[in-house]
Amino acid sequence: MSDSDDPTEKAPRSYRNPPIEHRFRKGVSGNPRGRPCKPRALVGTIVGGQPGIGFEDRVKSLAIEEAYRLILIREGDRVERIPIIQAILRKVAVAAANGNARAQQSYLNLVAGAEADRRAATMEMLRTAVDYKEHWHHVLAERACDGTTGPEPVTHPDDVIIDYKTGDVRIDGPVLEEQKAAWDQLRAMWPELERNLMEINKQIGVRSEKFKPTQAKERIDEDCELAPR
Repeated sequence: MSDSDDPTEKAPRSYRNPPIEHRFRKGVSGNPRGRPCKPRALVGTIVGGQPGIGFEDRVKSLAIEEAYRLILIREGDRVERIPIIQAILRKVAVAAANGNARAQQSYLNLVAGAEADRRAATMEMLRTAVDYKEHWHHVLAERACDGTTGPEPVTHPDDVIIDYKTGDVRIDGPVLEEQKAAWDQLRAMWPELERNLMEINKQIGVRSEKFKPTQAKERIDEDCELAPR
């Protein structure tokens, strides 16, 4: 009897019972090529100087670029050029001032969020400035007492000005290594520049003594009298 005449081969097979030759073999992967890679985004252009990866990033970049595009608006007899986002905020503020309840709620939420973010940033800057001043004052005081030296701070703690009433922090000095090098060079050159300036002032004073305005007027009057009429 041949294999083709086997009644078990001709009988219909039950569900999930494939022939032996079509079954997975033990220890052999059913997908030798592995899982296919996900398709990459087709849009990879540069929008507004920033790389755009995918449609969503491109739309965001265009939205930001469009938000700060300048447009002309007219208020009464005055025409000014402002960004689109500022014009939108101004429109919402005007609607809120005119009694639009929805505009009032949106604008108040926006202002409250912006104020909270600015307050948090101000407090973080204030804490950083206070910690910086206290740390370097302590380090420099210890060096002065011990007579030791070490790396100098780029920004001297005395150059960090803190207004404790408003919480504002202002830096009256260099903040980068390049700026500090330029400041140090200028301080080294300052005595010579001051001497040159004093010498120039002396020369200007001597010349002004030799040639006074009253003498110049007298000479002009004498020339006018001697001139033929």
